[in-house]
Amino acid sequence: MGRRSQYPEEFRLRAAQLVIDSHRSIRDVANELGINPETLRNWVNAAKRQQAARPAGLSCDERMELARLRRKVAELEPEREILKRAAVFFAKETAGGRGQVCAFIAAEKTIYGVRRLCRVFSISPTTFFAWARRGGGPTPAELDEPMRSTPFTARGSSTAAPTAPVG
Repeated sequence: MGRRSQYPEEFRLRAAQLVIDSHRSIRDVANELGINPETLRNWVNAAKRQQAARPAGLSCDERMELARLRRKVAELEPEREILKRAAVFFAKETAGGRGQVCAFIAAEKTIYGVRRLCRVFSISPTTFFAWARRGGGPTPAELDEPMRSTPFTARGSSTAAPTAPVG
């Protein structure tokens, strides 16, 4: 075991930081501080190793923003998956309308939950549950209304037809 240093820890850290920040030679700083240049070289190397091992620090605001963005990504990833599945589902179907959206919700509710699916497709959960109570068939009003070219409007979408995500 080596002997204990005669220099306090704070002094060693500040001396090493002085060399790193000022870009002066180790010999110049050591002469100015009255210490052995090899001792200062050891302190500088230790400080550089310590800085390299430490991850780049984030400010409190940056950490909060990062946490907020991670929560948002965690919310949006399942919704993206829902829309990808919906595109496949609706491509197979020939009839359009709210019944088709409710049929998709019924098929996927065990994976994503009714509330999230209804939110993605801008349909109230009450509408879905009423459709399910009827046994999944169309209402008389749906039978009378003409076929729409766009079966639904996804939340946050400017177009009515679902599209596969790019990339």
